[in-house]
Amino acid sequence: MSELHEVAQPIINIPYKEPECYYEIKPGEPAKLIAGRRPAMYYYRPPERQTGKAPSDDPGTAFKLELVNGIRNRLSEWRKAGYPNVSRTTEELLKYWRRPERSGVRKLFFCQLEAAETIILLTEARQDVLQGLDIPIDEPGEDAKEKGYTAFRRYACKMATGTGKTTVMGMLAAWSILNKINDRQDARFSDVVLVICPNITIKDRLAELEPNLGEQSLYRIRDIVPSYWMKEMREGKVFITNWHVLEPKELNSVGDTSARVVRRGNPRNILTAKVVDGKKVKTVETHYYESDTALIYRVLRRQLGNKQNMLVFNDEAHHAYRIKPDEDEKPKQLELIDNNNDELQDYEQKRLRSGLTGWTRFISTAA
Repeated sequence: MSELHEVAQPIINIPYKEPECYYEIKPGEPAKLIAGRRPAMYYYRPPERQTGKAPSDDPGTAFKLELVNGIRNRLSEWRKAGYPNVSRTTEELLKYWRRPERSGVRKLFFCQLEAAETIILLTEARQDVLQGLDIPIDEPGEDAKEKGYTAFRRYACKMATGTGKTTVMGMLAAWSILNKINDRQDARFSDVVLVICPNITIKDRLAELEPNLGEQSLYRIRDIVPSYWMKEMREGKVFITNWHVLEPKELNSVGDTSARVVRRGNPRNILTAKVVDGKKVKTVETHYYESDTALIYRVLRRQLGNKQNMLVFNDEAHHAYRIKPDEDEKPKQLELIDNNNDELQDYEQKRLRSGLTGWTRFISTAA
């Protein structure tokens, strides 16, 4: 950003209230303070403008996120109306989170409240309130549909670093668990919460979401759940794991060697390279991997039994995205993975890092 856009007072809002103003930044013009909240948008710069040749203050072309802005406006109206149509449990939680005497670390940021309220709006508000807010479902690819995978709906709460995403997960976990405990017939809620995160460090940090920690849990430390409801919270189950466990395991593997003679599970052709008489020779071997049903049992059933309805959190969701393969980049036969071929290895690692391959398989099969 150029000196033209420097401002004397960069902090113009407080974190506990909805933003009241923002700086409008345009190429070649000084920053301008605008009343109101900045519309949700993103800036796109074509590849040819990302080479350093474009002016340093050129942010790209702005595209407003109309659905996000529509949800924000609808939520604001719904909030002012007193959250009509929510359950008694939800109403009590919302009042508890917004009570004026909260202070210190227990006072919730506006963005935390808005994130939780958004999910509650989309779940509990009447259909006439939600009219026009079309949240697209996540459709699997044609090959996945042939395998029986079904579509499901994902909601995303995009929050900046340091704004307390774990607390929001705790708020929504409490909302789901307590509503289910108080009304077992309400299929909108679940007393089972599955949290999937990208690595061990984050998994350890998320351990505070376990209700059985009692007063040491996030629900009490952040004052998300009143003490008289902790007994009901402990009737729920929060299970935390890493997303890489969603990749099917090779069956009967010993070290790096697959027991290929055991022909069960799903076959996968693996392209391997061996050195024979000083020459590199490529061979195709068939390895067998666990089925989707076996994967679900390994990851979930032993922990949570046969629960069919659950709330799933994908923490750090920017680590899980679908990649549209470039034809020049995609190997002709993706199922042939050469452990000694950098090109194939790079593509496979890129695919695995996307996370959604296992994620879609997991959600569709578990449901």
